[in-house]
Amino acid sequence: MRIPNKVSKDSKMPFQIEKTKLLFVEGKDEVFFFDKLFKHLEIEDIQLVEIGGVEQMSVKLAAFMLIPDFESVKSIGFVRDADHSFDSAMQSMRMILENNGLQSSSNHGQVTQDESDRRIGIFIMPGENIEGTMLEDLCLHIIKERKYVELIDQYIVDLNKNELPVPSNLAKAKTQIYLASQRKIVHSIGLAAQKRYWDLTHPGLDEFKEFIKKL
Repeated sequence: MRIPNKVSKDSKMPFQIEKTKLLFVEGKDEVFFFDKLFKHLEIEDIQLVEIGGVEQMSVKLAAFMLIPDFESVKSIGFVRDADHSFDSAMQSMRMILENNGLQSSSNHGQVTQDESDRRIGIFIMPGENIEGTMLEDLCLHIIKERKYVELIDQYIVDLNKNELPVPSNLAKAKTQIYLASQRKIVHSIGLAAQKRYWDLTHPGLDEFKEFIKKL
């Protein structure tokens, strides 16, 4: 599989804009996850871009916009985790875009057109209808064999009962437990998507699929 582009720190290897629709994501896990989802949906007109965490996003976006071919881009989507607060994550993303001269809707999942008719939208993971703060929460929601989830939850309960340390990030811990339970173990949710360990037909993905259709 060809790994989609990321914004390179090496000026000798400039980023290449290959499509008129771009989806900026935080890391490799997201790149591999959405790459598999797009193949499943037969989406071929969106280029995935690994831009790094929110702390780096504003600077990297500014550099990216200096690429001459950026003017040819017609649609831009941004995906980031809610982290500690869904509303704060949305506000932070809007500020990053505004600081770089880009306009966006104030609402998660909506796509609006700016003055140059470029479509721009923001999606905060795991979405409005799924409890949690990150892509891992969405992945746990779309596990097809729900018995896994019950057993993993019980494992966490048993740790508490026995006064054993419980992971601080439960979503990440639970996804790793699930992945370690597969016949062929992988260690990231992105590679797990490539292995079809997530149910890409699950209704829990419908909100994100609608967002992508609007871009």
